[in-house]
Amino acid sequence: MLRFFRNIRQKLLANGNLRKYFWYALGEILLVVIGILIALQINNWNQSRIENNELVASLNSIAKNMEQDIAAAQKMIAVKDSARILAAEYISIMKVEEINPERFFDMMSAIFVEDYININDSGYEALKNSGLLGKLRDTEFEQLLFEYYDVVQEARDQEVSTNEFIEAMEAAAGAKGTFIPLFDMYFSEKELTIEQINTAFQNVLNDPAVAAAAGRVSIRTNLIVQYEALISAGTHFIDLVSELE
Repeated sequence: MLRFFRNIRQKLLANGNLRKYFWYALGEILLVVIGILIALQINNWNQSRIENNELVASLNSIAKNMEQDIAAAQKMIAVKDSARILAAEYISIMKVEEINPERFFDMMSAIFVEDYININDSGYEALKNSGLLGKLRDTEFEQLLFEYYDVVQEARDQEVSTNEFIEAMEAAAGAKGTFIPLFDMYFSEKELTIEQINTAFQNVLNDPAVAAAAGRVSIRTNLIVQYEALISAGTHFIDLVSELE
């Protein structure tokens, strides 16, 4: 092909037809430029297709992470609701004679448990590191992603606040030896008298730090609201991603 065009140029020059040679050379240059532009456009299309495929894969990965997060949030809501019932039951105790020992230990375990939700944000972090997050600018995907991970951060902040308060109340009660008779009763191999058992329970009932912790756990805190918001935002994002398939 190159030899064919070279032969044409040489023939035009040999015949002294400079005008035709000029137009031929110009046309040849235009063909080369057009060829380059077409090649660049094809390359851009291929690159765009590759990036779009990578973006869809990233969105699917994030959606799978969110499915795990939603399951974890649902479990946390169930745990918190159960703890709320036990804490409210503890607050309602009026006298030690009403106490069922096994149930009482369940109450203590529920009140002083410190839970943190396990969020899998590996897909989101990978998307940010890939440089493809900008392709979602001003889309519903971007809005939902920011909304979801804002909720995640708020839930984490609420968890830290709640758990630090519970930990502080537990430390305050422990510093006064409130739980020692209770632990002695639970782990003792000796049979204790009714008076010893009642004294162990009464120590706990009389401690304001335990009452404060139970009061915090017994209410439906913003933490559960954040878990529910996480589930709602995550479900919306997962539904949106499923429409890409």
